[in-house]
Amino acid sequence: GGWAAGRALAAGGGNGSACGDADPAVAGGKGQGLGVRSHSESSFGDSTFAHLDDAVLTSFIGERMNCLETTQRSRIDQALAAQLELLSGGVSGASTYRVHGLPESRVLKIIEAESADDVRTRGYREIHFYDALAARVPLRTPRVFASLIDTSGYCALLIAAYEPMKAASELRADDYIEIARQLAGFHAVYWNRTDQLSVFSWLPQPMTLDLTNDVQHAQESWQLLAKQPQFQDILTKSTLHAIEAALTDVITTPAYDPATAMTLCHGDCHLDNLLYEQGGNLVWADWQEVRIGYGPNDLTFLIQRAEAQGATIAHDLIIAAYCNALKLAGVESVKEETITAAINESERRTRLLYWPDYMRDATTESMLYHLTRIFPG
Repeated sequence: GGWAAGRALAAGGGNGSACGDADPAVAGGKGQGLGVRSHSESSFGDSTFAHLDDAVLTSFIGERMNCLETTQRSRIDQALAAQLELLSGGVSGASTYRVHGLPESRVLKIIEAESADDVRTRGYREIHFYDALAARVPLRTPRVFASLIDTSGYCALLIAAYEPMKAASELRADDYIEIARQLAGFHAVYWNRTDQLSVFSWLPQPMTLDLTNDVQHAQESWQLLAKQPQFQDILTKSTLHAIEAALTDVITTPAYDPATAMTLCHGDCHLDNLLYEQGGNLVWADWQEVRIGYGPNDLTFLIQRAEAQGATIAHDLIIAAYCNALKLAGVESVKEETITAAINESERRTRLLYWPDYMRDATTESMLYHLTRIFPG
């Protein structure tokens, strides 16, 4: 049903030639690969319309935008008609395919109209990010060949394919330092300037969350972990009591001081969402969770995920590199001790609340390290 819906939707656009805008990448050239934005920027210069009255101009722009949407549908249709290799997908309604048979290997993301609201919202958000914000941040992001949000709720995104990041345990300290520097450069753009993002209604704002249910679930998860054979000598009654007290503290104590600066955040910052392009440059992908929030959350989540995958992380070096890069990017009054405290608190909360669900098969050594990060004293 999903493929049929996608093909039927894309087939309505023809091949885009009526707009004088067939895809040069499909024809064998490099193309622009920026979807609507690249075409509109190249076609709507002020001098182009200086001689037109308002009625003619409105009509022309309307026809041109229709042609641009036709081009997007055509490119997606070409991808759907090619050889598709399923990379991920399932009951969530979101499916990702590697597209073979075109001059360049591409990735196609499809979210069906009948998908859950939150799935469709994340898909729309990623498309909006590439269209409105990707060019404003100092990160390499995937080259976009086409994107489409249909009134039915269906959406599709066609991007270039890249090489996956090396395994977390294979990365050197310098690799993690470079990632931290690039992340800081990204955060610096809107650091304490999130008012500039208010025009983007699709961008989630920070909310004060009621963590009562999360804490209750975490308490139950810790109790279950204590019954695992490899943890019975570690998760003792006294340790579980300390964990319960820490979870109670999470409810009553805010994660960040109200005066802490916010910025634009990736929202799902981990190594699986970092790719390589030819030449070894990093490409930052998967922007479904982009949002306004606290920059240290991105960095600590990346570190935690990397450690869970076997990496040994020099926290002090990574945080120092992040803070220095913020300063070099013009962020004033950056205090490394403040950033460190924020990162440590964010990590403590994540390890208390959310990691227990993923630690059933962890080793004794992993659990011991996990507890030292929650209770560093």
